[in-house]
Amino acid sequence: SFNSSLFSILMCLFLEPLDSCEKESHEPASDKTPIKFGKVETRTPVNSVDDMKGDGKGDGFGVLASMNGAAGTSAAAVYSLFMENENVYWDDTYDAWTYDNTQYWTKGRNYHFFAYYPYEAEMNDAKPISAVEMNAGFGYDLTFTTPQTADFDLLTGFATVDTGDAAFNGGTPVPIDFGHEMVNVNLEIWRDAEKHQNDNMRVTDVALSNIPWKGKLTKTVDGVSSWTPLAMNQLFLGTGVDQNKEIGAARKDLTWSSGDPCKPFGDDGLLLIPEANAVTLLVSYELHRQDGGDIWEEYTLPVTLPVDAWEAGKRINYSLILSNQVNMSFYYLGT
Repeated sequence: SFNSSLFSILMCLFLEPLDSCEKESHEPASDKTPIKFGKVETRTPVNSVDDMKGDGKGDGFGVLASMNGAAGTSAAAVYSLFMENENVYWDDTYDAWTYDNTQYWTKGRNYHFFAYYPYEAEMNDAKPISAVEMNAGFGYDLTFTTPQTADFDLLTGFATVDTGDAAFNGGTPVPIDFGHEMVNVNLEIWRDAEKHQNDNMRVTDVALSNIPWKGKLTKTVDGVSSWTPLAMNQLFLGTGVDQNKEIGAARKDLTWSSGDPCKPFGDDGLLLIPEANAVTLLVSYELHRQDGGDIWEEYTLPVTLPVDAWEAGKRINYSLILSNQVNMSFYYLGT
């Protein structure tokens, strides 16, 4: 479920100042054909489009939409926002996506639709600017206060419609193809089966440092997304560590294992802003040797994570093999 207490978001539009930011009156076409949404697709860790539907109003996704002025006028290059964080939700009665403030197509105009999931009603407290230039895009600010587990999934989609095109059919719903904007990072920690097969080991704490916990997502009118990290921080992830549980053993190539690993990010990992470099994993653990009596040796070792493969929509799996010195095995399984 979506927990808005974990972060704050602000959706905005990027533009150079215009002389007038008044919203253009959105006059409907003569047949008053309403704008509808449909053909929603997702290529992301969300299991299916059904997961996006939720429980109706208040769930689903949010939409910001703009259209340009009349052709042949100076306003043709200026886009005015006519949908501001509109909640598009699933209506079981009509078996369709719907929204409350019905808008209508205007003939001979270009439309830009930016959609995001999950919908956040509180974004209405910070209204976007109401006009944008032709080459401007939509943006999304995401501020983390804690790491995000995989039950939070930031998706965005973009669509353009030209009602002046001869092929335009006002009855066709606007298709939204959602893509995942964060990277799914997973970690398993094992004890070295070659050096510590008969010893005991337990992880006591795990921390990540130098990861972006705040960033701005920009999506151009071409539908291209990019992240700009705004702040870095160290995030302690002790919530996923059972300090009293001994971890399983594995060979360094993971061709053999026994027992269960420690999964400090949980079974489904973390969702993080993909723009990162020089990320450090700090692991604290205790080692009890078979012939060590009651003594538990304590270690805290830093590991530099390879982040070259961090890209939006990808799942990254790390496996860490611990001994009295640390060894890293890195595996990438793709999207």
